[in-house]
Amino acid sequence: MAIPINSNYNIEEICSTFGIEREDFLRLISGKQEEPSNLKTIIEVIDEFMGTVKKSNKSATTISYYASFLSQFKSFLNEVDPSIDLLGLTEVLFNEFILEKCISRDGGSLSRGSINTYQSIIRELLFFSLIMKYINIDLRPRFEKLTTDILPRYIPDDVASNIIIKSHHTSRPHLNNTIIIFLLGTGCRLSEVTKLRINQFDVLNNLIFIKKSKGYKDRYIPMYPEVKNIVLSYLQRTGIKEWNRNNEKSLFTKGFGEDRPPLSNKYIQRTVKSILKEIQMDQRFSVHSFRHTFAVNCLKIGMRIDILAQVMGHKSIETTRVYTKLLPHDLKNDVMEKFPFPFEKLMQKLIPNGGATNGETN
Repeated sequence: MAIPINSNYNIEEICSTFGIEREDFLRLISGKQEEPSNLKTIIEVIDEFMGTVKKSNKSATTISYYASFLSQFKSFLNEVDPSIDLLGLTEVLFNEFILEKCISRDGGSLSRGSINTYQSIIRELLFFSLIMKYINIDLRPRFEKLTTDILPRYIPDDVASNIIIKSHHTSRPHLNNTIIIFLLGTGCRLSEVTKLRINQFDVLNNLIFIKKSKGYKDRYIPMYPEVKNIVLSYLQRTGIKEWNRNNEKSLFTKGFGEDRPPLSNKYIQRTVKSILKEIQMDQRFSVHSFRHTFAVNCLKIGMRIDILAQVMGHKSIETTRVYTKLLPHDLKNDVMEKFPFPFEKLMQKLIPNGGATNGETN
């Protein structure tokens, strides 16, 4: 028998007290949530948020601090993917920004206190977005106060091998498999991969030339045999029968032959996220995790940290030193005993069947 409920609550009074719309309150008590129709990019909201900060009663020094941090964050987002929306503002993305872009005044990594201050600004940004109804859920719990240092997340060998295997079963198996192996074997940033030209993949000298982008220097990355063979196989399948140092067409593309429009950052992000989601690792890793993985693997095989800093394109060697914290002392000793250990042996371990793939031509 149903029990009758007599409610004395005045819905209008509750809505007035808490400053919410009647429809929003009814959705809340019914457990229903409506997707925001005006979901904005992080960059768009940063600009709006700074407008309110400048009009607030914060001190001039504080406003300047906010502006400096958010300007750096915007620059990072423009390089990674300017179209990332508010729901894409995750702990992983924030940590990548901290590890890649932020250094202290003495050239070292940021203190835990500075990172927590940055996180408090991000929480304010998310609260502003909630008030403005750009999001309908409170994302601030994603950015809790740090109690330990931020360390880069690198992909273990067994997970990396699984990712490579899964790439064979995507809609464009050869293209996606080649990209995954290229990311693992070069440590390139996402924007560097999509901008890469055929003539920068120098098969004669076994070097990959990375042209400077905003804030970075030109650099060369060693071309390991497994990466070289798989990329050359991909080029042949996409209509490039021989490498030519004068060919300035895009290295990676959905096109064929000389019709080679560059891939978008979003394409690679979606492809990687889809694979990671399939193996239930999408909340732990991202495209940038492949870069961290390359760095850790280079340390495992005994690469000198100053050389690794140059290969990675780090402005400060202190940024590179962060990776050494991921290696336990016994592993460090083991690394040095085996030095020099060919990187290609590690790649052979990761790539099943030499990276051979079946399926579409691109």
